[in-house]
Amino acid sequence: MWSLTAPEYREYYATSQDGVSWDLPDLGLLPENEFGNRNAFMEPEQLDANGRKLVGDNGPEGFCVLDAEMQDHPAAKARFTAMYRAGFGEGVSGLCIAYSDDGICWVADEHNPVIPTWMDTSASLVWDPVTRRYSVYGRPPVRVSVVVEANRYVSRME
Repeated sequence: MWSLTAPEYREYYATSQDGVSWDLPDLGLLPENEFGNRNAFMEPEQLDANGRKLVGDNGPEGFCVLDAEMQDHPAAKARFTAMYRAGFGEGVSGLCIAYSDDGICWVADEHNPVIPTWMDTSASLVWDPVTRRYSVYGRPPVRVSVVVEANRYVSRME
């Protein structure tokens, strides 16, 4: 399982055999936080092994993962493909893609953010083997009403 904490916006990794009891492995990748957690693998301003930014000043948000061992998909560059929202400062933000063989060490897509200016919440990435298309479900980065903050609409992109 991959999970997010706020307000620090770190991404954590946990494993379970039954979905009830969870192990928090000591990954040793990032410094302990105030709770002593050593199972964090992604935090604000983190770079990948190639020196590319995984996330900017606000950390990752809405980590959604596809596992190529569970469902083949054509753009897989590693076992796991993750989509998440990240801001990179100076008004640059959006949905980003990263790849990992182990689900812990991630490499950023060179085109991040792949969908710029995404709204302030998670989105879901799915691969449809019937239509052979990727779809993203989430809140769109547009205002579709004259009512202030009436942006709770759901969109679908392919």
